[in-house]
Amino acid sequence: SAATHGTTSIDTKGVWRRYGALRNERGKDALREAMEMSVDADNEVNKAGADFALQCAETCYADASVAFERAKDRVNAALVALNRAQACRARAAWSLPRSRETTRGEKGHADDGVPPGLDGWRLREFESAAGHCRRALQSLSREDRNKPPPQGVIAAVRAELGNALLASGLEFRRLGVDFDAASRMEEAIRTLQVGCVGSPAGAASLATAHYHLGGLLADAALARAAETGLGDEDSHGANNKFLPAQRHLERALVGFPPNTAPLDHVRLRVRLAGLADAAGEGAVR
Repeated sequence: SAATHGTTSIDTKGVWRRYGALRNERGKDALREAMEMSVDADNEVNKAGADFALQCAETCYADASVAFERAKDRVNAALVALNRAQACRARAAWSLPRSRETTRGEKGHADDGVPPGLDGWRLREFESAAGHCRRALQSLSREDRNKPPPQGVIAAVRAELGNALLASGLEFRRLGVDFDAASRMEEAIRTLQVGCVGSPAGAASLATAHYHLGGLLADAALARAAETGLGDEDSHGANNKFLPAQRHLERALVGFPPNTAPLDHVRLRVRLAGLADAAGEGAVR
């Protein structure tokens, strides 16, 4: 038999790796099918079909993840985690709550990253996506030092983590939980600052994160100023209460140049001018 004299482990790893590759490819096919059917999600038949295909994708990815872990193939396990994260975000984007959840979503629980009392099924998907990415990064960090993981894989996982965190932050803000929204957006920025080097898509995500966090901080600062007034000590230098918002919006401005994103560029300019006026500094140039 070929599975003798110490070769059992090697042969078994090969089988697991092959099985993982097959299940991962089947998962990607199912995700594409779900995407095609989700285009007409108002049609109940298509919506049910998209949900079924998405469940199939998630099952296939889960199988592939186990297979690559059994094969001790951390790189491919990380790539599958990336696919699982994208499937979670797709479920939220396509408005396909899991069958155990109502259309409005289950109420949040403290142990799943969603504050108690919130209709948080979308948040749960975004938090799950971030969790898949974090586990992938942890796995890659344990890779053999003599054979470091490809930097492209690490960058892709970090970019997906940043996108999941930003999506979670935006959902928190939609639900009026600004503290958690800011926390997720800040983590997204820290993640993307490392992960987007040399990646146009990552740089765009980073600019978007600065854009939304700057807007959130600006709204909060303007609301405080309207309630309590703004003294000279609050509007100049290091004590400028608008400074954090301005810094984020200025960084976002770099990612939205007037030649490729004129509308967003103008919106940012107007927002910065409003903050400058509120701080008594005049319009930005």
